[in-house]
Amino acid sequence: MGGRCVVQTRRERVTKGDRKSNLLGVVLCGGNSSRMGQDKSQLIHPSGETYLQHSCHRLAMLVETVVIMGGNQTVPGIRTLPDLVVDQGPAVGVFTALDFASVNGWEGCLVNAVDLPDLQVDHLSCLLEAWQTCPDLPCCAVASVHASGSDSIKIDAGDKTHSAPLEPLIAIYPTSVSHSIRELIRSSHRSLSRWLTEIPHTKVALPYDSVRNVNRPSDLDSPH
Repeated sequence: MGGRCVVQTRRERVTKGDRKSNLLGVVLCGGNSSRMGQDKSQLIHPSGETYLQHSCHRLAMLVETVVIMGGNQTVPGIRTLPDLVVDQGPAVGVFTALDFASVNGWEGCLVNAVDLPDLQVDHLSCLLEAWQTCPDLPCCAVASVHASGSDSIKIDAGDKTHSAPLEPLIAIYPTSVSHSIRELIRSSHRSLSRWLTEIPHTKVALPYDSVRNVNRPSDLDSPH
């Protein structure tokens, strides 16, 4: 029997004292943007910032420290961490960030990719709150027709009504899974999505538009 889904609105997601979490914010910025034909991190967001600047500032609303993982671009005041191995997929970037987080005392990493123009702070806030209920497990977003606007849905264990693919680049990874991801990147597939389906995790349903990523010039025609 499926679990119960609870819709949370912005009003319900006000954190006590607006205290920021002990997570490292990570903007995944690796990859060569070959399908776009230009560096996606330097595309201009409707806010007027570059995609990279907007992604960093979005995370900074929820965490004290943000880093840029991979890529060649920088944002003043924000550290860039190089990928251990270039062009080997996002799992390498997640592992590198987790290793940095562990050494520096963070509980884990709040991750999002640089090419998610419609993702909102409220969506990440709900992801954070869901993770805090099970902080030893990764918490990952999925797209849902049942969520809209800034609303989101926490999916209870056993709920089968949200069968959309996991969004491993909108996720929280605790440092406790660092060893497991190390083994993943030594394997032949290095798929975060597959790895997540094989281990216990929690997930949060977000509106389809919020998880839309931009890969090709034609994607830029979609409304933000």
